[in-house]
Amino acid sequence: MCSSDLPASVDELQAVAMVPPETALRGLAERGLAASVGSLWVLAAEALRAPIRALVPDIEGVEARAREVFAPAQASAVDAELEAASDSGLEALVHTATPAQRPARVVRWAETLHARGETARAHVLFEEALETDDPALKLRARLGVGVTALHAGALGHALDRLTECVTDAELAGDHGTAVLGLVHVAEARALAGELAEGLRAARRAVSVAEGLRDRALECRAVRQLGMNLLDAGMAAEAGRRLADASAIARAADLQEERVLAQVLRARATLEERPDHRTNAAAAIDRVLPQLSGQDGSTEARLLARCIWAAGAAVLGDARMFERAVAEADAIVVVGRVPLWLRSEVLLARAAEAAAKPAARDRAGRARLEARARGMRLLSWERSEEHTSELQSPCNLVCRLLLEKK
Repeated sequence: MCSSDLPASVDELQAVAMVPPETALRGLAERGLAASVGSLWVLAAEALRAPIRALVPDIEGVEARAREVFAPAQASAVDAELEAASDSGLEALVHTATPAQRPARVVRWAETLHARGETARAHVLFEEALETDDPALKLRARLGVGVTALHAGALGHALDRLTECVTDAELAGDHGTAVLGLVHVAEARALAGELAEGLRAARRAVSVAEGLRDRALECRAVRQLGMNLLDAGMAAEAGRRLADASAIARAADLQEERVLAQVLRARATLEERPDHRTNAAAAIDRVLPQLSGQDGSTEARLLARCIWAAGAAVLGDARMFERAVAEADAIVVVGRVPLWLRSEVLLARAAEAAAKPAARDRAGRARLEARARGMRLLSWERSEEHTSELQSPCNLVCRLLLEKK
């Protein structure tokens, strides 16, 4: 059953009805229920719905074939309309949407709000969109719910939703969404202190992304694996993986991804030999392009300044350290609780290395906040607890296997 605003060819109508349509179309046209538009036909579908349902024995088959023939064109039209709308126009489209139009518009508006850092509003809209009957939209909404929960610091809720998203995406054969879900699961597991589980999720994401031959997804997955390796204390392997992510981003012209991978490589350089002046200087050199301009995302610019502060502390340059901390504190992080806490912990550790008296207070506040949100990774001190976790049998085996590779 085609809609009254979507012209169809005779061949398309025959594919749906499974009968030669020419005679029927002429009869419908005589009664004003069909119109010829060049070589296409438009049917008054709503007027025909009730009598057709009563007369056609295989109505479910007809409707299934209609969806198969016409759904791609309808989806493309919706996507074009949403992509063309400005932010204010998109919000207006949501408010004026019919019940059938609303789910697609709500998901698109939620994604726009999330990109602007309005995590709480986006989360509510994604939750609303979960009620849709459209499987593809429901998957996007479930991923959105999980990611916004993660960015809001609700770790348990995020893990539940993201795990559901990965399972549903794999069942639906939507491997791209499965990769994105796995990437965020890997991040959430690491934050929860489940380092081995986080590494497994990141490796799965890389494996699936490589099979898809999608450079953007592969770059994102490889970068996340590098971050998980950093969190697990495997700085040398992390550096190699992040170099891979940077190379993929450069080949695919993904500028923000390339910048962030470079910044994280600097962190890997610093953490491979934390107290060595040579590594500190090399790390600062690597982030210098991000310090002199506004290239890259908020995450890249903030982490670059945290690494700058840590390197300055190792070099014993008090003025450089103070400037780095001041610039980091001036960057406003909106709607990204894990990123803010990571930066606080990195700056607190740098201050401890620089023997600054305020370091203990800053570190204490960050650890309390992280502990309250279940982010064990960020609530650890540089102490026996952190060292024993990184040297657990599982992580030691991981390191040995990686070294063999």
